[in-house]
Amino acid sequence: MVEPKFPAAADRYVDLGRFYDVNALKGRREEVEAHTAACSAAYRRAYRAFRAAEEVTAELREQVLPGWDREKLLKRTDGILRRELRKQGSGIGASLERFLGGRTCQGCLCRYDAALALAPRAYLLLDTWGLGDVMLRRIAQEAAARGYDAIRCLDPEDPRRLRHLILPEAGLCFLTQEGPFPEKPYRRLHLDALLPPQRQSRARVRFGRRMARALTEEGMEALAQAKANHDLLEAVYHPYVDFEGVEALARREWERIEMQLDR
Repeated sequence: MVEPKFPAAADRYVDLGRFYDVNALKGRREEVEAHTAACSAAYRRAYRAFRAAEEVTAELREQVLPGWDREKLLKRTDGILRRELRKQGSGIGASLERFLGGRTCQGCLCRYDAALALAPRAYLLLDTWGLGDVMLRRIAQEAAARGYDAIRCLDPEDPRRLRHLILPEAGLCFLTQEGPFPEKPYRRLHLDALLPPQRQSRARVRFGRRMARALTEEGMEALAQAKANHDLLEAVYHPYVDFEGVEALARREWERIEMQLDR
């Protein structure tokens, strides 16, 4: 629910609760409570697993990242900028922030198709440890300075980092690989090659990555269970909701909004 800040004067309540058959649903209270509790428990399990996976990954980053070749990455980035953004863009350097993918009840998903529809030339970043954030920020900064509007796609595991970048006017996108890629990319960038050798701790890093993957898979399995319980909850409610009434109210509200927009 969203509470109106200025009731009646500027905002208004839209009460959907009146479309429930309250008396009938009271007879199914135990089912509603059971499915709701199971759904909540599954979500708690999922996010505990995701937090644990991120803690393992953060510890591995502390071990792996010291000594990586930042200057080489920036030099490579500047070469891409000289090659790809020679002309001035026609925009104002505006940027939108979006998520292109995330962990879901169907597994880790990334909508590469949406990015490629906007910008068909893709640089595919092979980046295990988040080095791409440095590259993407440099490209985003320079693109803005040259008048290219951008879509900055945040890392769903840590929204402080950039995971992908789309420059529609240039027809160019920079996508971090998160599973199978739907087509052959324009270029591949192996950012992991910028890391220092990890001969002594390689076995520990492999073990940590397996642990993080297992925890992530555990979290996504829990999300699937949450979805299944939510579906059961919806199935209980569905026969006792007046959906025609909901749709009629939605049409009236839209007509009211249109009238206000026309004034």
